[in-house]
Amino acid sequence: MISRREKQKKDMRRRMISAGDSEDKVRQLEYQQARRNRVRFWLVFGIIAVVIIVITAAFLMLRYHRYTTYELKWEREMAEGSFSGYEHFGENVIRYSHDGASYIDKDGNDVWVDTYEMSNPKAYVSGDYACIYDAFGTQIRIYNLTGSIGTAATLKPVTKAVVAESGVCAAIIEDNDAAYITFFRKDGSDLDITIKSRLEGDGYPIDIALSPEGTQLISAFEYLDGGVMKSKVVFYDFSEIGKNVPNRLVGGFEEPFAESMVARVRFINSTYSYAAADTGIYIFSSRNISSPELVNTITTGESITSIVNAGNHLGVVYTDLAADEESDSEEPVKNYRLVIYNADGSEMLRKEFDEQFDTLGADESYIYLIGNDNCTIMSMNGIIKFSDYMEDGARMVTHGKMPGNFIFSGNTYMRAYQFK
Repeated sequence: MISRREKQKKDMRRRMISAGDSEDKVRQLEYQQARRNRVRFWLVFGIIAVVIIVITAAFLMLRYHRYTTYELKWEREMAEGSFSGYEHFGENVIRYSHDGASYIDKDGNDVWVDTYEMSNPKAYVSGDYACIYDAFGTQIRIYNLTGSIGTAATLKPVTKAVVAESGVCAAIIEDNDAAYITFFRKDGSDLDITIKSRLEGDGYPIDIALSPEGTQLISAFEYLDGGVMKSKVVFYDFSEIGKNVPNRLVGGFEEPFAESMVARVRFINSTYSYAAADTGIYIFSSRNISSPELVNTITTGESITSIVNAGNHLGVVYTDLAADEESDSEEPVKNYRLVIYNADGSEMLRKEFDEQFDTLGADESYIYLIGNDNCTIMSMNGIIKFSDYMEDGARMVTHGKMPGNFIFSGNTYMRAYQFK
């Protein structure tokens, strides 16, 4: 028989062997798990690296690729009739004429159509609102993306009408004695706000613009000073803050324009606005609503050929007149310079070019230089995506639904091209 002591020794030896086997198995399992983790890590890392490379390559291709060919995707014929023009509106375009307007999507289909009769229709767009008015007539039509939402009728001729991103509308109307800036709700009803001026006194408003909220108005005035015509820029506020200011006038600037004439005023966003004069671009800040200030003056000595709002930026094309005068060529030499400014007037981009153009267009992604039979499409970072001959000069170019897709709108057609 096995003694009790010997049996205990055998049991202890058996447990020691089992423990040793378990430790080996644990170490083996730990090694296999660590190996699987390493393989999984490098597999995931490799997949992420490939995805990053593909995305980066696609981004660089989209950013720097220059289109050299294009293919017609669809075409829509338009009756020229009494055609007047196009405007960017929302994601699409609004086409207007003497007898009506239509909102056309990126597939060339009418979203809505409105009919009216105007002798000299002009359009103004701000965000998701637009107004079409009969210049020197008495009718103003107000639209949003769903169609006509109001009509304002005036007793005196309208020389200019603008709309805010809130739908509030303002118009310059005139008679033989004075000019009036009047305001309308988005449904066309009168807001009972009027600013009256006379040329011999405050001056005559030649351009106006509303802030996105529709609570602040900037106006360029021409006035007589000692028999000399001069310009000034004036700010009005119609919020609660402006109630405490006589005539709602919160800012007036005459000295900066002592030697120049202002032709255009616009808001870039809720804070910044500008006045374009024959001497340069003047940037204003309304950060302090009760006291707008001139924060930047851009004078280059060059002639401003075109100017356009481009999202939260401002695009200006200058012409180097000196180069034209110094040229020995019988053909005029046009050395153009496109400058994109941030809202505060700081320079974001400049680009030299010599392609002839008639129309400067822009959206938040591209700058369009449109000529009679040519077109240049430039990204907002200054990359020329396309510059070449295009048959039948367009009146407007807009980007389509897909990358490389652009829609050319002319007097009698709309065409969508896929650029490659």
